[in-house]
Amino acid sequence: MDEQIYNADAGAAMITDELYLRQIELMKTMLEHGALTPAQYEYSRSELTRKWKTTNSPADLNKP
Repeated sequence: MDEQIYNADAGAAMITDELYLRQIELMKTMLEHGALTPAQYEYSRSELTRKWKTTNSPADLNKP
């Protein structure tokens, strides 16, 4: 498995910027096609964002 996506030492999935953006786009598409309700989309988006923020340093969050 790709080391950028999975950190075996930490034992938890790491969310890279690219993976985060792909997941958000996938969830938007699912919402548009009715596979997710707006509430499910908001919850999933907020949880993914929270997880992404915990795997990136504060300096990374300020990048444009």
